[in-house]
Amino acid sequence: MRPSATARPAGTVIPAAADTGKVNGAEVGRDLLSNMGWTFETLIGYAARDSVVVPGDVLGSGTVGNGGCLAELWGRHGRQDPPPLRDGDVVTLTVEGTGSLTNRVVTAAPAPEDTAGPAPRPGQGPSGPGSRVVGACR
Repeated sequence: MRPSATARPAGTVIPAAADTGKVNGAEVGRDLLSNMGWTFETLIGYAARDSVVVPGDVLGSGTVGNGGCLAELWGRHGRQDPPPLRDGDVVTLTVEGTGSLTNRVVTAAPAPEDTAGPAPRPGQGPSGPGSRVVGACR
């Protein structure tokens, strides 16, 4: 995803294969992009309502297979399985034919006390127009 209208794109590939989510090497989700809840055209149209979308932009499309995000699975199953992410967990998302993205979970530092008042609306902040994350959940 681009944090602002001036950020560089990530590439020009639109994958058409399987995507996989793993936590600490254990698979927690697998699905085909053809099973997406919305088409690429719909995702791009949603993002373009108030953003400039250009070739190479990355749009977040929600969860990887397995029936939903963790909270949805917990509610459906009545138990926290898979378990919540914890400090040190390693999360890897892979799109076949495109590559993998791996991140380690860390707890953020406490937010400083807010004395500045309400946050600016999207497009009015210090990063300029388009300074927000756009995504959809299926």
